Amino acid sequence: MLVLFLQWAHSAAFKRPPRDAFDVIFMPLLLAAWFTTGPLTRLFSERKSLTLGEDFIEYRAKSRISRDRRHIRRDRITSLRETEEGLLVQDQSKMGTFMLSNILVPASMPEYNEIKETLLRWKAAATGTS
Repeated sequence: MLVLFLQWAHSAAFKRPPRDAFDVIFMPLLLAAWFTTGPLTRLFSERKSLTLGEDFIEYRAKSRISRDRRHIRRDRITSLRETEEGLLVQDQSKMGTFMLSNILVPASMPEYNEIKETLLRWKAAATGTS
């Protein structure tokens, strides 16, 4: 699909229909390779951080075009669910903000087990179980 779009963009930019194999096959492939490895990757690359404070967990992602900050206090944690990717922390937000109110603690993090134990303690303290 991307190749067809790039083929159309190339034809439109130079205001001529594609004429040979280079225009039809190779130019879109070269443009696709340039877009996926060139300056656009820097535009969308993110710096991510996960902070576990005394009474909160916070996720931040920052790129050149967007910023994302999710902050959940320990008394607002409603659910901890372990997935293949890691531990999903959910808060008491309304259903409409489901995607914006979750924090994923990646299982690949070196501190994963410590963070998981802390969050489980917070959840147990909030529900009154031990």
